Amino acid sequence: MVDDTVIAGVKMKTTDVMRRLRGPKGTEVRVKVQRGGSPKLIEFKIIRGKIPVHSLDAAYMADSTTGYIRLNRFANTSHEEFLEALTRLRKEGMKHLVLDLQGNGGGYLHVACNLADEFLSNGRLIVYTEGRNSPREEATATATGNFEDGRLVILVDESSASASEIVSGAVQDWDRGVIVGRRTFGKGLVQRPIPLPDNSMIRLTIARYYTPGGRNIQKPYTGGDAAAYNRDLIDRYNHGELMNADSIHFPDSLRSRTLVNHRTVYGGGGIMPDRFIPLDTSRYTDYHRRLVGLGYIYRTVLSYVDGHRKALRKRYPDFKSFSQQFTVGDDGDALIRHYRRALDANEAVLSFGGIGATPDDRTRQAVAAACDVPLAYHPEGDALLRAKYGEDEYTAARRELIHFPQGASLIPNPVNGIPGFSLRGIHCVPGFPQMAEPMMQWVLDHDYRYLSRERCYLALDVFAPESRLSPIMQILEERHPQVAVSSLPKLHFESELGFDGSRADCEAAIATARRLLDEAEMQWQGHE
Repeated sequence: MVDDTVIAGVKMKTTDVMRRLRGPKGTEVRVKVQRGGSPKLIEFKIIRGKIPVHSLDAAYMADSTTGYIRLNRFANTSHEEFLEALTRLRKEGMKHLVLDLQGNGGGYLHVACNLADEFLSNGRLIVYTEGRNSPREEATATATGNFEDGRLVILVDESSASASEIVSGAVQDWDRGVIVGRRTFGKGLVQRPIPLPDNSMIRLTIARYYTPGGRNIQKPYTGGDAAAYNRDLIDRYNHGELMNADSIHFPDSLRSRTLVNHRTVYGGGGIMPDRFIPLDTSRYTDYHRRLVGLGYIYRTVLSYVDGHRKALRKRYPDFKSFSQQFTVGDDGDALIRHYRRALDANEAVLSFGGIGATPDDRTRQAVAAACDVPLAYHPEGDALLRAKYGEDEYTAARRELIHFPQGASLIPNPVNGIPGFSLRGIHCVPGFPQMAEPMMQWVLDHDYRYLSRERCYLALDVFAPESRLSPIMQILEERHPQVAVSSLPKLHFESELGFDGSRADCEAAIATARRLLDEAEMQWQGHE
């Protein structure tokens, strides 16, 4: 409830909820929430105020002389936040800097120029704009730069755009630092808003951004093919550009030279880094992304906090103590406590990682201690590894891989054949996502199929940002309440619109989605 208005379970739009929460600074709003384990609504009184949204995510010393600063966008306060972090890190001994602009989609032009000014000497060109009917305008560095010496590395990726590209391009063209990562997005347009009589507005492109060496930042947009333009990043992925530097080819016409050391760089859209780093494809699996999109991980965390609120508050009375003391690692005693609590509550535990044979892997020992059983070499596992390696290569170290708690059953590993194990509802698999996903799927199918309902997952690939999908998803949820609708961002302009439920319900919902996407003139294709 917000004040006296019920907002839960009434299909109220997010905008209507926000309208009730917002108000004049200093006024009070009463919010009542229901938490798991509490039958009554808990009331909170909130004093409205301006909530600062910081653009600097992190600033710390990576080693004794190298600082690291991550900037997520170029907001009004970004330059001040950067200077504050720079000053603090210098006091801690910073001589060199890593500036992380990965995923930074840009922001204010003047903030980008101010930031680039910190790295470049007086009078050097930062960026210029020029259009068919727009004369050339330049932004140059002043004599007030605060980091014109030390070594500089800028991290970028395919989602670094606009203002990020202005800073990266200026640093690269003047040989001031090294650009590391993958080719940036390629957004370098100057747009002028033009109001219309009906209070709407259009944005007219009047010029483009160029690096000091004359490279056009904007990626090509030829033939008016909007679908091809929006598919650019997924095409980069499919062509292998995000994985292999050898997949990137530039014609000689796009070749350019840096202004100091005369190194070869390339134009034609985006900033090509000096050092290529491939995309980390092992970070998230499709299975994990579906769990996130459907809200399962979020709800699991909330459920755990609600169920252990007293114990958590006792251990961490305030946020400072939590941030200083909370760690996630191979703490044997902590693992034993958690496993024993789960056993007492008759809960299933899905455990990932820490089942290897090195000293830092303590999961096997913790499970054995929690279950009050010794470790023993698993006879089926022993036979499995002997067949895999042969007598000559089946070493004592490899035999430790099947040194499991006594009485455990094996979880087959279809990737490399080295099994995990289950004991009394505790299921332990390796931390590698490629192995963990099929092994956990086997556990769910083998041990918990009786809990499942017949469900399916269907999806559409939509070539539009998630923000444009929000109204369509609201309609889908209203028309098909029995289907869980989710949006999973893939690359910059593609989203996976997912449907989870019975096959018949999902097929009905996906048919509705196709009609709505066509009406909104959004490009889509079947999900493979």
